Amino acid sequence: MKLKTSIFALLFVAMSTVALAAEPLKVAKIFTDHMVFQQETSAPVWGWGTPGSKVVVKPSWSKQSYTTKVGEDESWRVALDTPSHGGPYSVNITCGKEQIELNDVFVGEVWVCSGQSNMEMPLAGFVTSNQPVNESLETSIKAINYGDRIRIFTVPRNPAEEAPVKDLPSGEWKRASFETSASCSAIAYFFAEYITDAIDVPVGVIVSAWGGTEIRPWTPRDYYEEALKGLVSDEERAKLTANIDRYKGRPRTAGALYNGMIHPFKGFAARGFLWYQGCADARNSTYYDKLQAAMVASWRKEWGDTEAKMPFYYVLIAPYHYGAKPERFYRGYFVENQAKAAKLTPNSAFASTEGLGAGPIIHPAEKKPVSRQLALLALDRTYGVQGIKSGSPEVKKITLANGKYVVEFEKGKNLLTPPGEAVCGFEVAGEDKVFHPASAKVAGDRIIVNVPNEVAEPAALRYSFRNGSMSNVSSKFGFPLIPFRTDDWTVQ
Repeated sequence: MKLKTSIFALLFVAMSTVALAAEPLKVAKIFTDHMVFQQETSAPVWGWGTPGSKVVVKPSWSKQSYTTKVGEDESWRVALDTPSHGGPYSVNITCGKEQIELNDVFVGEVWVCSGQSNMEMPLAGFVTSNQPVNESLETSIKAINYGDRIRIFTVPRNPAEEAPVKDLPSGEWKRASFETSASCSAIAYFFAEYITDAIDVPVGVIVSAWGGTEIRPWTPRDYYEEALKGLVSDEERAKLTANIDRYKGRPRTAGALYNGMIHPFKGFAARGFLWYQGCADARNSTYYDKLQAAMVASWRKEWGDTEAKMPFYYVLIAPYHYGAKPERFYRGYFVENQAKAAKLTPNSAFASTEGLGAGPIIHPAEKKPVSRQLALLALDRTYGVQGIKSGSPEVKKITLANGKYVVEFEKGKNLLTPPGEAVCGFEVAGEDKVFHPASAKVAGDRIIVNVPNEVAEPAALRYSFRNGSMSNVSSKFGFPLIPFRTDDWTVQ
């Protein structure tokens, strides 16, 4: 009798241990009702459960079921073959008697949108600081009819200084509506609207942004540290890659935001990335381009993109005083370096904010023209829409003769200024390095700049190089001419 009692006791303990070890079926927070899967690809779905148990995933767009077993680390993962765009669909996930069903799911185009405050800035604007977004109300009204065409996932702030986290603390996909569009990143929403209108597919945007943050916390620590080799001393590199105290609540440690706000959904099938950041790094005009290239390389690796097929379209920072006087040149040097990043990163290009800044306000209200440039880059270079010549006009040659600079540009994009406005933004200096405004005119694919009377012996030409510079030349496709110069003078 005692023996039987002992056996029953052991069995009870064993069964209790198994029950305690059993994990409920879970799916990562990025998978919810109303989500968008990237079309015509192998789209991962993952989650957690009891080790050894079988998980079956069945999307309604297919007769195929996808089966896997939960690993010893309690994780599971399958990859769904997605069709061409469409919906609504459902995705059923079962593990024994447990079941999760994702409803109102669409298949279309997905873009990951990240950066700092100008990416985070909602369509409704920063109301408490009286910083609006132009055309926001009209766009939110239109959003009432975009519920099946635009879906939004906003990643919650979730810094992790020590190590990557396996999942987001919360989050849900939302259908576009008057209310949800107003709280969505304006850059992301305008972009999604342009893309869905142009190619007639549902668009999902994943917004992971935090105002005032540097590029350092968005980059995995090992990539950031490697990028600094040869750029700074070993002592400075150690200092920059150590854990750094937060500033006004903003994480500054290398990898902190990647760990908590990118890594949890790394590999989620997407077409590409949009990036709007740089203001917090504006004083670093020497190697920001290399840091951005390192960040992009790390993200692509985490997405398994070994061939750089995922485009990376980013935004150059806008005119603003950036902690110095508006007439200084910090921003010009930074934007010059920022633009160079496109040459370091394959399948990347930038949008420009020249002429859109408002001097004392770091968040320009003109978000739609920026998103339009990003959309044109995508339509031209990613979706193959014919007839678009995206990108800012490129300087090909500059000559000086008879008191005039002649700046020649690539052909085909045409140069424009607003009707009735004279060309502005050009300056000329002599060897004294004192710049004076210079009048100019557009002549086809050239700009002719008159050397001002104050400069007897011209030594340098600059365009839109000052912190608060306002300029007004763009291509006929709406891409502003970016800052450029003929000198190699150092930062002032």
